[in-house]
Amino acid sequence: MKRLWMYFQEMRRHAKNGHLPVWRQFLEICLLWIFHRVGPGIYMEARLWRRDIPFSEKRLHMHEQAYAKAVEKRNDYRYRKLSENKLIDKAVLSLYGIPTPRFYGHLNPLRGVTFDGRPLTGPAELEALIRRHSLGKLCFKLTESYHGQGFCAAECLHKGEAVLLRPLFQEATYAVAEFCRDVLSFHERTDYLIEQYLEQDPWFKAYNPTSLNTLRVHAAWRDNDAAPRVLDGMFRMGNKGALIDSTRRGGLFAKIYAETGTLGPGYISTDKDHITYSHHPDNGLPLEGVKIPGWENTKELVCKALLLYPETRLIAFDIAMGLDGPYVIETNLRPGRPGPALLRIPAWQLAKPR
Repeated sequence: MKRLWMYFQEMRRHAKNGHLPVWRQFLEICLLWIFHRVGPGIYMEARLWRRDIPFSEKRLHMHEQAYAKAVEKRNDYRYRKLSENKLIDKAVLSLYGIPTPRFYGHLNPLRGVTFDGRPLTGPAELEALIRRHSLGKLCFKLTESYHGQGFCAAECLHKGEAVLLRPLFQEATYAVAEFCRDVLSFHERTDYLIEQYLEQDPWFKAYNPTSLNTLRVHAAWRDNDAAPRVLDGMFRMGNKGALIDSTRRGGLFAKIYAETGTLGPGYISTDKDHITYSHHPDNGLPLEGVKIPGWENTKELVCKALLLYPETRLIAFDIAMGLDGPYVIETNLRPGRPGPALLRIPAWQLAKPR
């Protein structure tokens, strides 16, 4: 009952803000539940109370179980681990020459190894790797994590014989052993991928200089298509001072129209009132109507990369624009449903076979 009352209060608030009246929201929720098992949670999550969304479009949303089943028809679940484990994902991309940040090593107490085949099982070997190759900025990623969990980036400072690590945009410096203990929480089950920190294109960096601002691009190879194609995308920007561009942590994001590469208005997922931004709220840079640099090259890259994954017809690619073009940061063989839904990209539009 508490949850139902909460939904009712939300419906009233949206109606007072000029969106659909309470009776219409209630009617739509009932119809969507009866015919499509789409309940009030998804209705609120996708902000289907907006007046500008026709009911025919709302019918294309799916509940989580139905969406998962539809994606499994497109992507054989046996191959999902190819993207869920960042080491495997990196190996596939690198093997086929797909641009991706350079791999330096796998930090693991039992089976860690550097890119040149040497052990990487603890702080001493990490320090040796940094010194041996005079490494600069590094990214540390948990091999299996989501939404930026456990991510860290640091600059290597070479002080004579000593090596120090300084987390980006922080003042504190650490000896390598201290960094592993205090920042990475190094222990017997530590499992980090270490890769090059990608210097991004100045156009992208301008939207938020502390985060790697990426493109989430959905590419599909449908039954009636001769080749893969891009369905849609979104431009994700970290909020002020953030190291990652996660929309779940208050980051800004905007829809990319696949045909033109132009942006729609910006949204903040944590904002329940659905305020739209034609310009970035922190720096005033324009969003709506702006064309993404390198969009055609990005489309070409993701369509090529999709072909590398066996029995897979739908992938959400995370793309960063480096100084010399697009790079694949990682892939998602089970694309998330909520983010696209906010941008009027219903689940059925992603998962449909044709």
